[in-house]
Amino acid sequence: VMMTLSQITEINWAKDDKLIRARVNLNPICPRYIKERVFDLFWGFDVTQMKSVSIHEIFHFIYFEKWKKVFPKTREIEFDSPYLVWKLSEMVTGVVLNDERIQKVFSHRFYSYDEYESIKIKKRFLLDYLRDIYLDRKGFTDFLKKSWDFIQKNESYLRK
Repeated sequence: VMMTLSQITEINWAKDDKLIRARVNLNPICPRYIKERVFDLFWGFDVTQMKSVSIHEIFHFIYFEKWKKVFPKTREIEFDSPYLVWKLSEMVTGVVLNDERIQKVFSHRFYSYDEYESIKIKKRFLLDYLRDIYLDRKGFTDFLKKSWDFIQKNESYLRK
C-alpha cells in the first residue's frame, strides 16, 4: 500500500512516515494525527473495515507530505477540520483510493464522507468533477492544483 501510494502521489515516503502507529481503541471516529504519525482504529470493526480505514488514514500522511511540497505556505492547522484543505483531503480519498493501482493491492470500494458524496454543482456531483480532474491529470501535482482551484471556486456549495 505504501509503495503504491508513493507511486500515485509521486513522492517518496518521508523518513518520518516509515513508522505509522495505529491504535485500536473505543473511538469509532478513527481520527488521525499527522504530526505524531498516529491514527486510531475502532476495535469493533471487522478486518476488512480495519484495512480500508488504515489505507484511508495512511493516504492522508503521504497526501499531506505532497501537499506541503506543492503548497508550502499552508499552515499545518489547515490539515484538520474545519479547514477547506482538510475537506479536500477527505473528498479525494474516494477518488484516489479507487485508482486501479490501489485496487490491485486491496480490492475495496472507497468512498468519501457521505456529506461530500451528495453535493451537486450545476446538476452534477462534486466528486464526479474531482474524478474527472484526477483522470485528466498530468501528474499528482497537477491534480492537487486543479482540484484545489476547483474547490476554492465552489466552496459555497459545501456550505449548503
